[in-house]
Amino acid sequence: MAVSSGFRPTTDDLVLSSGNKEIFMNMFMQLMKKGVEFKLREPVINFVEPGELNGILDRFTVKQEGIELVELLNDFETLGKYSLNFSSANFLAQPDSGNSIAGLLGEIGKVFLQQNTVNYEYSPAATLLEIKLLTLLRGIIGYQVLPNPELLAVNSGGAFTFGGYGSNMSCLLAAREKLKEKLRAQGKIFNPRRTKVIAAVPFAHYSLRRSLDILGLGNKDLSDIQLAENGLDREATIHVETEHFRMNISDLERKIVEAEADGTDIMAIYAIAGESRAMGFDQLAEIAELARKHDIWLHVDACQGGQCLFSPKLRRTLLNGIEQCDSIALDPHKVFLLPYNLSAFFLKNPKDLYLLPKGSSIISNEDDSLGKFTPGIGSKGFISLKLYFMLRHWGLENVGLEIDRRHALAIRTVDMTGQFEQLVVLNPEPQHNSVMLMYKTPGYRHDHLLFNQVNQKIHKRMTEQGTYMVHTFPSIDDESVISSDKSVQFYPLRLMFGNPNSTEENILGCLKTIIDLGDEILREHNVE
Repeated sequence: MAVSSGFRPTTDDLVLSSGNKEIFMNMFMQLMKKGVEFKLREPVINFVEPGELNGILDRFTVKQEGIELVELLNDFETLGKYSLNFSSANFLAQPDSGNSIAGLLGEIGKVFLQQNTVNYEYSPAATLLEIKLLTLLRGIIGYQVLPNPELLAVNSGGAFTFGGYGSNMSCLLAAREKLKEKLRAQGKIFNPRRTKVIAAVPFAHYSLRRSLDILGLGNKDLSDIQLAENGLDREATIHVETEHFRMNISDLERKIVEAEADGTDIMAIYAIAGESRAMGFDQLAEIAELARKHDIWLHVDACQGGQCLFSPKLRRTLLNGIEQCDSIALDPHKVFLLPYNLSAFFLKNPKDLYLLPKGSSIISNEDDSLGKFTPGIGSKGFISLKLYFMLRHWGLENVGLEIDRRHALAIRTVDMTGQFEQLVVLNPEPQHNSVMLMYKTPGYRHDHLLFNQVNQKIHKRMTEQGTYMVHTFPSIDDESVISSDKSVQFYPLRLMFGNPNSTEENILGCLKTIIDLGDEILREHNVE
């Protein structure tokens, strides 16, 4: 039997100790250098087809023998070469740039501290700082801040999670339990098959549907015959018509009245502050008035638009009434230049946290433990440290100025498209930091097939080139710029701003690339 000549490390080589501190520091600094070089790389991605990339990564295997640390650094460099650079100034698809200096340091610091915020005993300083941070955000929202001299987790009225999905689901879970309480007081029984959420479904985040599935609402398990026999609907949502990428208030009230008349229990109104296409903001104050009138839980998904809480001007115009909502989801990792992952949810009444399933008394059921109030999450690192670092480094005033800059850049982008007759903007008056545009094709107002095909090909080729990246998705034309027919789906090219390094020069280069690619694709279609 052949003897392997592979690397066979001793324990001293594997675990950090005072004896190998210098070796670790050297490797750490090399890794940091490679990471910084990756983040400062201008191209967004070095695109290769999946099959080719799989071949490149063929050597990335775990074997019986170990390898030297320097080989891992080589692996990291290769992974970076074929990874998407969210921090590139030319990445205009999403605002999640992840390049806050303080945020990066906070993420690294979290790793070294190795705290578990499932309970206070395992994270004393981290738990108290998270409670302070949650309380700060609670006050910025406009919720009542309870006196909390003992820094009890429940008084913060919220918790940090790993993403918008978890935050939205936690809020909807609280809404479900609140509905059960309400029905019990009326002598009724909660029936998930006849319970629904009201939302502008086409613009709602995918986490809404996923959350409702997990919460046991809807009737996807039934056949069409069973649905008809029992007078049930398959979906657990009631769709509200939209205009200008936000709920139509008149239709919302009409749908509430209709649902109440047919015996449907409404679990929540799912409002949106910054939907993930055009960044449309629902009229929260008006919706809150309806929610109070009909005694319905009002949740707002502010994962994208919650950033406007930090801008006095935009808060007044876009988030008026947010403090009246029963629950709110925020996504700091989307809007504050933070490394993934960090989201948060808040309940208007902090005591409603007790509606959520409790943890085990063995590890997380103490009143000063955050893990008691994070559905679906057990062990959790000190993930909020990066947000604390970022906010403390920037200061709230500078954060507000950055949010205002994003809005101004979106308005300027619309102005810039006016230079090019080949482009049409689907949201010509951006509510915040998103611009949806399309390359015009001959007869685009009527020949939607060619129109969509060309724009989808532009997106694909732009991604393959790797210099710039924008986002695309199906969307209705809610401003009736091209068509007032809400059954027609378009595939816009969406630019969304969040990286302070992205300037008008980057945007102009992106617009010119879109036009060049569109012209090229039309020639291939033999269309003049």
